[in-house]
Amino acid sequence: MVNFFIFYYFFFFFLFFYFEKDNDKCAEKYCPYKAKKCNCIENREEVFFYCASVLIVLAYEKIIDNIRDENVFKKVIYLFLKLIFRRKYLKACTNYPSLCDEIRENMKLQEEYEAENASVDKAAHPTADSLGNIFTFRHHQDALYHFGYMLGRWVYLIDAADDRKKDMASGSFNPLLNRYDDTEIESVLNFSIGEAADAFGELPQGKYSALIENIIMEGTNTAQCRVLKGDTK
Repeated sequence: MVNFFIFYYFFFFFLFFYFEKDNDKCAEKYCPYKAKKCNCIENREEVFFYCASVLIVLAYEKIIDNIRDENVFKKVIYLFLKLIFRRKYLKACTNYPSLCDEIRENMKLQEEYEAENASVDKAAHPTADSLGNIFTFRHHQDALYHFGYMLGRWVYLIDAADDRKKDMASGSFNPLLNRYDDTEIESVLNFSIGEAADAFGELPQGKYSALIENIIMEGTNTAQCRVLKGDTK
């Protein structure tokens, strides 16, 4: 997925700063990556660990999906990646079993919907539902789930828009092919991100809210311009 790591970056950024506590403090701790003491933010281990687990689970499920879809040469590459990720994937599933079950079930739904040439809304639902559930890892809020859901819907659709030429050549399912032109696709994408922005506005606002909202609007707009208009700036 082209936008997988774009989403992950935003997902990590959102969780890290949205759940920022006013009493968070920096402390000098040993950093295993730099092999020396560094200033670290305390009480953030849960968010770091959860974000890393989500990355592993989503990456592993994407690898499984690619094994089904790609040609023989690429299948070999993804089978090798599967072996590399499997141990970490099992560890993430041990720590977050319900999350892994939800993502796995939605991946199965995704495969079924694509096989039946589902509508745009139906095809986008499994990805959107997974990300809605991911965002509510501490507590469920309707606005927080809806925010994650609509952002996930946007991620799925921008990826589909980016893959149109490739999917047309290969004959793979793409919910946008032969259904929408660029103007209509842009409207569908704008609706998704607009709903996400509205849901974010209903959430408790913190000191980084303006920065997060800017990323929602400007970051997604930049991606849309690149995909739909070929703007690489």
